[in-house]
Amino acid sequence: GVVLISYFHLVQPLATEMVSIKSAYCAGNQDFVVGANADTQVTSALFSKKYSEDTELSLLEVAVQDAAFADDIRQAKYAFITSDFTMFHLLRTQTTSKMAEAEPTCSNFDEARAEVQASYGFYFRTTARMLGVPEAATCADLRQFCDDREARPLRLLCGPVCGCNDPLASIWYRSSAQGCTRGCQDVAAPGAAGPPR
Repeated sequence: GVVLISYFHLVQPLATEMVSIKSAYCAGNQDFVVGANADTQVTSALFSKKYSEDTELSLLEVAVQDAAFADDIRQAKYAFITSDFTMFHLLRTQTTSKMAEAEPTCSNFDEARAEVQASYGFYFRTTARMLGVPEAATCADLRQFCDDREARPLRLLCGPVCGCNDPLASIWYRSSAQGCTRGCQDVAAPGAAGPPR
């Protein structure tokens, strides 16, 4: 008797409330994204691809899911978590080219100091996942992608492995616009007078 009374007075109403909460948060059309313009105060919506359980998650969706379900959000694997709006805005808008121009060193990310790897590991993991090798742990694991057109983040993180410091490497990829740091370009410059290979 006590079990039945508990079920009908506690469990069943709670289950009904949980279903209504799920419906409120997850029901309706979810195939769009919304943006707001702070200056004009206009909200706009953009149709997105139809969601289905079988859809492969995009890198952004993986990052959101990872952060949303992390025990400690500061341990998210694919997002830089900050409470500083200026840093958030910078990371959201800064180009690879500007980052490369501002970096005076030429090194592979996996050889950086432990605190640098801890702070910016999300960037390496994101790059590896973008290239289809989420299990990659070193720059050498991703070497085969160095000459891919969209591998600018890889060249930024793994300049020496990608030949950014090699004076005979292709001049096309040995630039800030393509992700090679100023530091790697400075190393390559003295010997770069010869024809690129």
